Amino acid sequence: MTGAFVLAMAVPLPAFAATVAVPAQAQRSEASGEVVTPALYAVRFVGAAGGGRGSLYVGHGIVSGVDVTGGTYDGSYGVNEGRVHGIASMRALGETQLVTGQRLDGGQALEIRFELPVAIDETATYDITVGGQPVRIQLRKVRDLP
Repeated sequence: MTGAFVLAMAVPLPAFAATVAVPAQAQRSEASGEVVTPALYAVRFVGAAGGGRGSLYVGHGIVSGVDVTGGTYDGSYGVNEGRVHGIASMRALGETQLVTGQRLDGGQALEIRFELPVAIDETATYDITVGGQPVRIQLRKVRDLP
């Protein structure tokens, strides 16, 4: 979401925020023993300059996705004490104004950082950082994946 789970944020056709839920088959929190199933998520996000949507795969230590502007996300995460910690890179398809208000040229990348609970609450919103700026996201599981 570059950067959480997670984010080519554009206004009017914004992107999605990378944020994450952890995979089930191998990712365990050593402290809590919690396991999360790999899944595809629909993501809604809001920043200081607007909002957007996208989709995000989270599983097996990988975060990968796309937003409505064509921005792509690629990153990784780990689980520690019941929390998912990750970093992703968002790459803009073309010149884009992000929901944070920042502008990116085509091909330019930005870092996304996130920390989320292993058990995602679909009614909750989560704060992530996109290029050092705050973005609030909401995740809705589309389906579990192998």
